[in-house]
Amino acid sequence: MASGEDSFGKVSRLPKANEISRHRATSPSVDVTPISSRSSSLENVEATAKNTLRRLLSIRSAISTTPSYATKNQAAQGHTGQQCLREIGRGTCGTVFRKIGTDYVYKRAHCVGKGDDQLWNDCQQHFAIVQSFESAGVREPRIPRFISFITAADWEWWEENEAFFPESERKPADLLVTGRIMPVPEKVRKALISVYSEELDLETERLAIEMADALAVLHWVAKCDGNDVEFVLGSQPAPLDFYPMKASRLPSEKTSLLKQTTSPLDFQRRVISLWLLDFNRCKPIDVDVSGAAQASRMFLANDPYYPRPHGKTSGEQKLWRVFKDRYLMKSYEVMGASDGRLELPAAVIEGIVRLHREHLESIAELESGVAGWEHEDQGDGRRRRRSTAQY
Repeated sequence: MASGEDSFGKVSRLPKANEISRHRATSPSVDVTPISSRSSSLENVEATAKNTLRRLLSIRSAISTTPSYATKNQAAQGHTGQQCLREIGRGTCGTVFRKIGTDYVYKRAHCVGKGDDQLWNDCQQHFAIVQSFESAGVREPRIPRFISFITAADWEWWEENEAFFPESERKPADLLVTGRIMPVPEKVRKALISVYSEELDLETERLAIEMADALAVLHWVAKCDGNDVEFVLGSQPAPLDFYPMKASRLPSEKTSLLKQTTSPLDFQRRVISLWLLDFNRCKPIDVDVSGAAQASRMFLANDPYYPRPHGKTSGEQKLWRVFKDRYLMKSYEVMGASDGRLELPAAVIEGIVRLHREHLESIAELESGVAGWEHEDQGDGRRRRRSTAQY
């Protein structure tokens, strides 16, 4: 999963080694417990932490939380004066702010008045993908709901709302407003620290199935290549409502779009889900052989969220088969039995398998080439490289 709190405010970061050490160092400095008892106690703690993670990271599980963060957001609901904007990250095309007391994030375009429409493309792709998931009946993984788009030229909106932004960010710019993916609750993060080096059963097959469904809808309903999209584990205030779109399509020209309303939120009870986000680099594809080839290339160009076809372990190979079979099944389902292009999903899979094999072969060749050189002492303090490769 992606780490850090970035473009849509997600924080599902795994702990670093020094954090694990700090966590374990909180025990008393003098321990008079017998070694056998300490070992048994440690095993019990780790077993408890593992069980906690399996339960809490079960997809769509609801978790009650009562930290000051949740309390502050709960109290700010309905009180406009408390709903300031705070920066939570910077993406490739904008700076992202969260609005306290809401589940909104505002992505403000980096380029102001320079003709950079990357954020508008993000808006168009986001809108189309949400609609595609709805029409296909796919509700997992979740997508941050589309809320509104505000242009830099919308002076009325900016005059009314600029005071909510940090002083350095009040110059009018295009804004994309979406639902926020909230952090995984603290109790989950603490459990991760306790068993960071342990293997966890986190429903990997289920996650692979949800990713396969998402990719099938992206390719054959939204008709986009899925370039640089991200999958993350995150949470959302309960209840987990399904927000239908209120407009059938976006206007062709960039313009401000009306904000959609939201129901009251329970920040102290959050639901964990797999989320799909970041669509600003997605490009349209044709439903033909060239489109299938583009989809295959973007699959491997993306960060390695998806299972890979040439896994090293039996578990990795099984996960690929689960992903592949589900992608083909969902693709045929959303395309329809009467579609005369049903060979294309298989062409995408074949392209992925071929490109991944070629990638691994190129890595092996490169490593072989590096290993084929060694340094030879020339006896005068200097060293030169000589080839040890066998031809």
